[in-house]
Amino acid sequence: MKKKYNYILRPVFFILFFLFFSQHAAAENIPIEVLPSTHSGQNKLDTNKIIEIIKNEFDIVKGKTNFSKIFVSVIYDSRGHSDYLLTNLLSKEKLSYETVKIELDDGYKVADTIRNYMVTEDDFAQDPEMKIQASCPDDTVDIVFYLTDTSFSSSVTAIKDAKQKAAKAGYNYVEFYDQDATTTMFQNWMSCENLRLMAGFAHGSPNGIYLSDGSISPNYFESLRPGFLNNKVFYTVSSQVFNNPLKDAVLSASPQKFISGIDDLSTGCADNVFQCFMKNFLVNKQKMTSTLSICEEQHPDSGKHGIGGQGPEILLDPINSTDTAPSGKNEFPTK
Repeated sequence: MKKKYNYILRPVFFILFFLFFSQHAAAENIPIEVLPSTHSGQNKLDTNKIIEIIKNEFDIVKGKTNFSKIFVSVIYDSRGHSDYLLTNLLSKEKLSYETVKIELDDGYKVADTIRNYMVTEDDFAQDPEMKIQASCPDDTVDIVFYLTDTSFSSSVTAIKDAKQKAAKAGYNYVEFYDQDATTTMFQNWMSCENLRLMAGFAHGSPNGIYLSDGSISPNYFESLRPGFLNNKVFYTVSSQVFNNPLKDAVLSASPQKFISGIDDLSTGCADNVFQCFMKNFLVNKQKMTSTLSICEEQHPDSGKHGIGGQGPEILLDPINSTDTAPSGKNEFPTK
């Protein structure tokens, strides 16, 4: 009887162990990246301690999280000690992220945690983003497409479709995916005088747009000279980006048009709106504001996007008008 009992239960124990191990292994594999800082205190930082704090605060080891990646910025006090952590939690399901402020006592002890934290100008004082000297890689390119997470398969499809529409309309484009969709990439291409359109998918919030290595913050846009984004359309499929402080920061640089999410955007509906918009905007040369409204009405995403900017409603013609456009760099492989 005992042998028969063990024989029956052994597979059950094996299944339970496998599920437990898989859950914890997956949780442990959530990437946690401690971002660089301009502060000298970064040289003495105990990165392992910071990662341990994040795992404990958000129950990562218990497999209860819904994050695809976590970015952490360490902010230092006047003594060079770790003062607080700005923790950005990127969602697995939506194109959104939450900022959490974790205040620290001496010895890396957590004093307080503030969820859904809204960043201030002081929070960006040690941000290396502002140290980048942008340089245009190629001023003959009309359009830049980007996608920070190719696990969103419907977003991959939307970008591929937009590329076809761009080529049909004679626009020259480049494209960047996953680890190639960086903050440096964004700033370099945005500096191109002839760029017509920057469009893509990234996690967002009113605090910024998260690319593969960190955020494009309101400070970046506010640092640009007046009129820097003239004749450029910026369409980022990102949650809550069309809200302050980021909204006003982008518009202060005078884009031709700025389009993004007012509310949370989920892949699927937002992808369909993007595809509809690109078809009518790139190929049919329809007015942007009315096109966005029509595309939202055709899909269950009405009112979730915002559009602003004082420039013309029609995208400028390609720099070099041709019947076909060359395929972009870093092209996503076809299957």
